[in-house]
Amino acid sequence: MAKLLSCVLGPRLYRVHRPRPPGPAPGSGGGGGTERGEPAWDSYYQPRGLEKHTDSVLALASVLWSISYYASPLAVFYLYRKGLLTMSRVVPLSHCAATLGLLLAGVACLRGLGRWSNPQYLEFLAVLEESHRSGSPESKRKLGLYTFDFRSWPVDFRWDSAGNAWGGSRAVPLLQTPPRPRGGSRGLLGVLRKLPCALARWLLAHTLGRRMLFPGSVRLLQRALLPALLQGQARLIEQFGGQRVKLLACDGNEIDAMVIDRRGRGDPRGDTLVICCEGNAGFYEVGCVSTPLEAGYSVLGWNHPGFGGSTGVPLPQSEANAMDVVVRFALQQLRFAPPSIVVYAWSIGGFTATWAAMSYPELGGLVLDASFDDLVPLALKVLPRSWRELVTQTVREHLNLNNAEQLCRYQGPVLLVRRTKDEIITTTTPDDIASNRGNDLLLKLLQHRYPKVVTEEGLRAVREWLEAATPEEQSSVLPDPKFPVFLPIRSRRFRSSRSQIPGFSPHLFPQVPFFPIPNSRFFSPFVPAGSVLPDPKFPVFLPIRSRRFRSSRSQIPGFSPHSFPQVPFFPIPNSRFFSPFVPAGSVLPDPKFPVFLPVRSRRFRSAPLPPRRALVPGAAPGVGGGPETPLPLGAGWAGLREWAGDRKPPFPWGLGEDLSPAQRRQLALYLAQQHLQNFEASHCTPLPPQAFRLPWAL
Repeated sequence: MAKLLSCVLGPRLYRVHRPRPPGPAPGSGGGGGTERGEPAWDSYYQPRGLEKHTDSVLALASVLWSISYYASPLAVFYLYRKGLLTMSRVVPLSHCAATLGLLLAGVACLRGLGRWSNPQYLEFLAVLEESHRSGSPESKRKLGLYTFDFRSWPVDFRWDSAGNAWGGSRAVPLLQTPPRPRGGSRGLLGVLRKLPCALARWLLAHTLGRRMLFPGSVRLLQRALLPALLQGQARLIEQFGGQRVKLLACDGNEIDAMVIDRRGRGDPRGDTLVICCEGNAGFYEVGCVSTPLEAGYSVLGWNHPGFGGSTGVPLPQSEANAMDVVVRFALQQLRFAPPSIVVYAWSIGGFTATWAAMSYPELGGLVLDASFDDLVPLALKVLPRSWRELVTQTVREHLNLNNAEQLCRYQGPVLLVRRTKDEIITTTTPDDIASNRGNDLLLKLLQHRYPKVVTEEGLRAVREWLEAATPEEQSSVLPDPKFPVFLPIRSRRFRSSRSQIPGFSPHLFPQVPFFPIPNSRFFSPFVPAGSVLPDPKFPVFLPIRSRRFRSSRSQIPGFSPHSFPQVPFFPIPNSRFFSPFVPAGSVLPDPKFPVFLPVRSRRFRSAPLPPRRALVPGAAPGVGGGPETPLPLGAGWAGLREWAGDRKPPFPWGLGEDLSPAQRRQLALYLAQQHLQNFEASHCTPLPPQAFRLPWAL
């Protein structure tokens, strides 16, 4: 009888993941494993007839209940206007509701009978009860082979597992909103006068506002996405060996999370854990988790409160509480070192990511993709202008996603990914890249960290660069389009005696791929294995700068950028030449040495430049110093490294006090290029794994 009751009240089972036995799979001629040598799986659960039909009836009743819940305000208003909300009318309706409830209870009992006759469900119940009773790693491993209603999953980690946090408080601290100026009326009368407006703001935030801000929390949408979510979860478990876990936050919310731990598999990227924070309609099953996962990193994904298997409602306080327990789980249960943890956020996930970076400053880095600085401008974009004051006060009091303010409290490496065709976080049209709120996030970060550099001149230069819609327009903003010019040339001789750069290492160029030159100690940039060269006699293409380039002598016959399908080329302004893959932000090891690689040629000598001209180390084609005196500390990586040294001073830095306006402009552009990565796509386009990189740091 107890087993029958457990079947009636038990969770709904969706999938059973079991290793497929060796040998060819049914209906195929291949073996039992995947192409990568991973175990193949079967995902199935076949409910019997009675359970299947009763599940359909209860699912339909759940959908109708959700529709009636969201339509209840309109229904109550209609009944009131029609005079139907009287005792004589309400009593029969309550009788009908009670009868319907009894019928649904009978359907649930019939479903329990169907489960009781299914050996697969009984086996699942035994594993679930054992996991609740013992909590051993082996029982949790067995439970991980089932996908079912997450409310019945046992808790794997509590926020206070390592002792009380935040002084035993049931809520983590948030940045307080600055108090509004007090009006003329005080005391009880003033409170009573403000009460209607405060109540209106609370209702707007917790009804329309919360659902507009987090549409993924709407149950109807989740039910529509359920097949895709189950398929995505099965992919994470079966293909990548993911483990589902339940985390208990300090406010009592249960957080649905998935961890893929790749440590000890031979790839150093697996030693870095990327915590993924999804967007306002994103779930870890089908969200941005795939980007770092396919790039080879260990990944920890989680769902917002009210999303998927997570309980609660998504509000700033509950979001921060959930992020707190996720970070604690990574540090205390998974045992990742803080510098080995990078937080990656997409869209509205930037709030929880910046909160984690602010609250755990020892984390290794922060990557914000398609995020914004503040919610107020975006809220005013979609709501009527007449609501401006109401919307502003509502956001500040109840939905204050102050990403920029939290980001400026973080001292670690930061990378912002800006979508050039973003239709969500622009305040005008998707084509107006100047209105992208990611620009404001970058400017606030640079102004906080480098206040002596991003002054009036530097701020104006960075704004012009951000407002450029194409790479060609961006290059026109940069100071000197004539130098340095990078051209592919051929060199048959490599000599280490005169051509080696002291201290040169490919590891100094994190953004640039290097190809080792066979039988030598040298590396060639921008020539990856498999590149199609136009002539086998020209084996190495080296970017080099020289004032003596002439089109008649430096052009290679038959050379065309289209001959290199794997290598991106950048057109050099006002010339017929192209530069192979010299992105903005590439780093030169020595500001006096214009050559990336040690090279010696009969025609081109790697001689130092005259000292009267200053280069911006790491500049792309079109980035060069003007006719200024050399910077005393350099204008890029070398200068920042020399100024910071090994002491790692906290931000804001005082660097830039002794620089001229033109030098501040150059350095501000360099810093902007290091902190921002453009991605030509719309807001909801997934970031490809090859475009994911860790943030820049000294």
